[in-house]
Amino acid sequence: MLLRDPERVDSPVLRLLLERAATGSRPRKRDDGNVLSLAIEGGGMRGAVTAGMCVLLEAAGLIGSFDHIYGVSAGALNGWAAAAGQSALSATHYQDAIAAHVIRRTAPLRGRPMIDLDLLFEELISAQKPLSFEALASGPDLRVLATSLETMSLRVLGDFADRDALALAVRASASLPRLGGEPPVVGGERMADGGLIEPIPFPTAVREGASHILVLRSRPSTYRKPAVSELGATLAARHDRRLVELLDARRGSYNRLAAQLQVGTPIAAATVPEPPGHPEVALEGRSAAKPGLAARRRTRFQRRPWPGAGPQPGEPIHIHQIAVPDHTSLIGRLDPDATGVTDALRHGARAMAAAILDEPIDLCFQPVVYRTAAAPASGSREREADDRQRVRIGKREVRELPLGQPRKLGVLLRSRVARRA
Repeated sequence: MLLRDPERVDSPVLRLLLERAATGSRPRKRDDGNVLSLAIEGGGMRGAVTAGMCVLLEAAGLIGSFDHIYGVSAGALNGWAAAAGQSALSATHYQDAIAAHVIRRTAPLRGRPMIDLDLLFEELISAQKPLSFEALASGPDLRVLATSLETMSLRVLGDFADRDALALAVRASASLPRLGGEPPVVGGERMADGGLIEPIPFPTAVREGASHILVLRSRPSTYRKPAVSELGATLAARHDRRLVELLDARRGSYNRLAAQLQVGTPIAAATVPEPPGHPEVALEGRSAAKPGLAARRRTRFQRRPWPGAGPQPGEPIHIHQIAVPDHTSLIGRLDPDATGVTDALRHGARAMAAAILDEPIDLCFQPVVYRTAAAPASGSREREADDRQRVRIGKREVRELPLGQPRKLGVLLRSRVARRA
């Protein structure tokens, strides 16, 4: 890919990102004195926008330039995929969620949650297209933001003991109260969407010592949340008095964070507001997926800056946001629209490309093999048909997708030379 020359980039954040890529700098093996963090906004199905941005960063070989990744809600899933080097695969989780009807707006009429998080995380992600835990050892450190429903305060989850603990944290970060069913339990606490407190997760990166932050937005930079939408969230939570009080206290927080980003100048750490309560980093062992089951290990400590680097006291922090153009038509948070997901992925990738590439790009879709669920019983006609669709890679049996069912995203560079050819 034709990355821009760092000297031709005005943003200190993008310049550091490109300089590190040019020198082959890797996480935990650099000494330039800076801490570069990636903060990823969520937004339900609209998280496909930031997923598309991560696909571009991955294809351009830039993920390794970050020291830390912070994700909230759907941005937590995108952050896991980016840290593991699987953004292209994970972007298709959004398409799979549409096809499998993860969101059913009429489900509450039958006494079921509108968002089937069991189907999404246990089947579509864990069983069919799992994200790696082992790959995190060589990528940026990952932090997932969630809201404790016990203390109504922010939790920053990290240093995960295993894949189950990480998957549970990501699920907790994306769990909307009531709409997502019973809240996940992490470290003995019921958890919900971290966006209830910090919808754009750059303040946590500031508090933890980042000197440069790239923020991926799922909305245009000028978007401001209307008061009626916040009122709707409060009405949906009306059965939980403490949650209503939290939402009332945080009213307008999204717009304040968006306005701070739009200024586009370096900020001082003192200008970043503290969330309610006493945020802590939770080091999680294997945690219970159901209320009442205790975690195997739980340690907490007061949040502190990452050691060894970062801005000096009083030194400004550089923040740059990537957002789609104003008036871009985007999929709704709970909108099960397959075309809208594809468009959101493309919008996000193009916005990211406009900031770091010298050529326009598009996303292309390619077939990929992936793990399947258990096969039918031996001897059945379904088993015979199933065997013909399977291939074996190493010791893992996977299913070969028909050519008419693409599942993986790639980046297509649309250069002038290619068009002339």
